[in-house]
Amino acid sequence: MKIKSFTIVEVLITMGILFLILNSSILFFGGPNLDVVLKDEAYRIETTLRSARYRSLIKEKDSNWGVYFSNLREFKPFYSIFYGDSYLETKSEGKKNLDNALFFNIPTSGTTSVIVFEELTGNLKNATSFEVEIRIKKMPNVGKKIKVNQVGAIEVEEIK
Repeated sequence: MKIKSFTIVEVLITMGILFLILNSSILFFGGPNLDVVLKDEAYRIETTLRSARYRSLIKEKDSNWGVYFSNLREFKPFYSIFYGDSYLETKSEGKKNLDNALFFNIPTSGTTSVIVFEELTGNLKNATSFEVEIRIKKMPNVGKKIKVNQVGAIEVEEIK
């Protein structure tokens, strides 16, 4: 009696074709969920600002703390928490690049922004308010605005 079956080559070719179909459908229908990417990045920025304010409140390293936002054309957009009255890379506690699907609307292209919180009070130093705005590259009218008032309260708003 002869047993009929598929050869290994036939099985591999079939699996390869299925892989290509599934892969292309994921790219076409799925792709990165840009809304989730935007919310995640806004949350990371908010958390970084809250961390800087908290570190100022407890006077960590006997210093003010702040966050530097860079939107310079020659570098990938990033933000970094730092201690002291102004941003120095040597006093930075880690640089976080903005996700590739997003861009800073505030600070505008080619500029930087710095927010510094006062020791012990957590109030903004030398400012009455501060804003950072991130938007989705493929949908520039959709974004998030992170606002900080004079007493250091942080709020995130949707832009549609």
